[in-house]
Amino acid sequence: MKNKNIFILSILAFLSVGCNPVVSSSSLSPSSSSTSIDLGENPLPEPSNQVASLQDICDYVDYGIFNHFDHVDIVLDYYTISDLDFELAKIYWTAQLVDINPEISGELHGKNLTIFFDYRDIDHLISAAEDPYYVHAYDVAYVEPTVTRAEDFETFPYTEYTTVVDVETSDQLWYVLNQGYQPRPKVGSVAFGMFEKAKTILRGIIDDSMTELEKTRVIYDWMAVNITYDYEVLPLGYDDAHAALYDAFYLEGALDNYRAVCDGMAKLFVLLTRMEGLACYRVLGPTMAEFNNPIIGSTGHAWNIINIDDTWYTIDPTGNNLMVDQTLPAIVYHRFFLTSEMVHDYNYSNGVASYCYQTIERVSNYDYYANTFFSFGDTSYDLVIESSAELTTYIQFAKTVSYEHLSGDVVLDFSYGSSLADEINAAFTTADWSVPENIYLNDGHLFIIFR
Repeated sequence: MKNKNIFILSILAFLSVGCNPVVSSSSLSPSSSSTSIDLGENPLPEPSNQVASLQDICDYVDYGIFNHFDHVDIVLDYYTISDLDFELAKIYWTAQLVDINPEISGELHGKNLTIFFDYRDIDHLISAAEDPYYVHAYDVAYVEPTVTRAEDFETFPYTEYTTVVDVETSDQLWYVLNQGYQPRPKVGSVAFGMFEKAKTILRGIIDDSMTELEKTRVIYDWMAVNITYDYEVLPLGYDDAHAALYDAFYLEGALDNYRAVCDGMAKLFVLLTRMEGLACYRVLGPTMAEFNNPIIGSTGHAWNIINIDDTWYTIDPTGNNLMVDQTLPAIVYHRFFLTSEMVHDYNYSNGVASYCYQTIERVSNYDYYANTFFSFGDTSYDLVIESSAELTTYIQFAKTVSYEHLSGDVVLDFSYGSSLADEINAAFTTADWSVPENIYLNDGHLFIIFR
């Protein structure tokens, strides 16, 4: 059998792509006065404006933006600001609803901080891509969930959240869930449409008997095979004003077009997991190189943290598939599934960092590959391949999986001598299966696009 090339990738194509600035949308015009806003029957609870941390500042800033105030007044209580520009940049990278819409500025007088909001007026969002989505492969170890929810199922776990908040925009929707509140979308609003689409997704993939870990994996894997990274928008959203125009940064891109950049994916992950009762937050931050000198409007990243069985992890739905070549099916990838903050931040692209939720410790790592199994014959195997025989068994099992597009991602933990290609060719020969053209090795991971 003819040997195929095994490509050694120092940095896979997907991981070398940064995200554009994270954004927030608003379909409502801002008020000229914070005192003239009708906060509705079920308003967002107001946090204290007397703050003792950056997170406290950002929570109050988000409160102001959620309600479309033109400014908020904050009292610094046991918190010192020595450089206002530096602080504004940290707020830009920490507050959930700031980013590029609205623009922010500030004044500091002693302990009194005022943050001003200058909203961009956006009539409608633009889709950058013409094609609906790229082809995604299913992972060899993917198991179709067994669900029993009816088509009209409504008793999602989020209905147990005690505080109800009225919402109209997509950013209000996911933000209310991000804070652990129950959203009540206005009928006919953008938020209402997004919420109904999310319910349809969850009815089809989640069962109430699932554990927190099982729900998390199902949602992560569903996004991996359904949501495409929107490469087309990258050259178009080159600054804040332009990025805010494109749906890839919002729930609209992810749920209407199944395309998004990191920001839209992180928002969708919050929406779906919080609806299922999981404690999850969106996290954003600049590159590690800019962490000590953050810049408003520079390129950064958005991801998530989630609590599973009383343990906090970092999780990155943008890193859930690899687009080695845009003409090939995307490979499902679990390296950034439930990791520590350090593992994620130092290994994602060229390094990212965050000021968000620093009181939440995320130091644990869940070993997906050692805890995910497939069965062949009468034996169960994990995805850490420890011998040539196990590699052969994995290939034999993959041949039995019937998805139209199929990929594999395993960890190699055995000595394969001078030529991995020989081991792979032997495994496919034993399985009586042609060796696929696209096989890649990176940092101990073996990736195969089977078809």
